[in-house]
Amino acid sequence: MRRGIIAVLACSWSGGAALAAQSIPFKRDTEAGTLPGSGSMAVLLVSLLAIVVIVFVRKRLKLGLRANGAPALLRVLETRRLGPRSLISVVEFGGKQHLLVQGEHGITCIDTIMVDAPPGDRELSDAR
Repeated sequence: MRRGIIAVLACSWSGGAALAAQSIPFKRDTEAGTLPGSGSMAVLLVSLLAIVVIVFVRKRLKLGLRANGAPALLRVLETRRLGPRSLISVVEFGGKQHLLVQGEHGITCIDTIMVDAPPGDRELSDAR
């Protein structure tokens, strides 16, 4: 039995020595001939090209406008954040400006004014 163990150890040792005698493969430095940062420059150029293509397609298909080129019926004039979960907005629709508050419980119209009058002559209405 001792001879069997010694034979196994001898074979494994001789195989290990043969593996150690072989040359260790190494990774070739493929980036040695390239400029540093050229990979990031390529990413930047591809990103810029994608942005230009998107802008061109939107203008070509007129995705920003309505189908017949008419102005939008609804315009958000201004929006401000009142807190972490509430907003106040001025929205123009149908010749009127509406003051809207958006909170956790929904959207509420606070006030409505007519747009026809000059800004100094506008009076607040009771829309509550």
